[in-house]
Amino acid sequence: KYLGTSTNSSGFFQLKGVDEEATLVISGVSIETTEFRLRGSSTVLIRASRKIVESEEVEVIHTGYQRIPQERVTGAFTQISAQTLERSNSFNLKDRLEGLVPGMYFEPQFDEDQSPNAERSRSIVIRGVGTFGNNNPLIVVDGAPFYSEVIDPWTLINPADVESITVLKDAAAASIWGSQAANGVIVINTKKGSVRKGAPMIDVSLDYLVQPAPNLSNIPWASSKEAVEI
Repeated sequence: KYLGTSTNSSGFFQLKGVDEEATLVISGVSIETTEFRLRGSSTVLIRASRKIVESEEVEVIHTGYQRIPQERVTGAFTQISAQTLERSNSFNLKDRLEGLVPGMYFEPQFDEDQSPNAERSRSIVIRGVGTFGNNNPLIVVDGAPFYSEVIDPWTLINPADVESITVLKDAAAASIWGSQAANGVIVINTKKGSVRKGAPMIDVSLDYLVQPAPNLSNIPWASSKEAVEI
């Protein structure tokens, strides 16, 4: 036979017709389930522990305009974390993105003579060309679009300052950025300092390149036989 009741606002409850050797089971939404044997007692004091519920971490996507959970995103996107960017030791953020985003490739730009040896830079193309003229995707840094015909925005962004990058690939981004999203949108979010108690914490990353000085007096010239083989 099972009997049940609930407590009032002060935590008091009353049960009638309970066996002296019965076991009370106390449960609730915000407390841990506790079992208590009466052992002939008619008045009991039960202390319950507060239940700690750990919520699962929800992955948040940055659209440049707002932060929304991943399940609410309707378009195609790729999110890149700072840990992924750190796998490359390039000093340019654009070079670190190469090979990380499906559907995004780097198209070389040449000078007027169209010579491959005159390669000047590489433009980013996401899922093909969508407009005439400037085919570069829209770059949004911390919610602000970056426009410049003179300065390359990639040279102004320190890769060590980037927290995450979200690449919006399809027409769903047009609902946020309009026709500017015709060639895709690259949303860059930089790291921010957090207010916390205790001693300050500073992360430092160091990249260095070592190249020996050339010895011009000891140039390994190829012999006639080696030149023919080459």
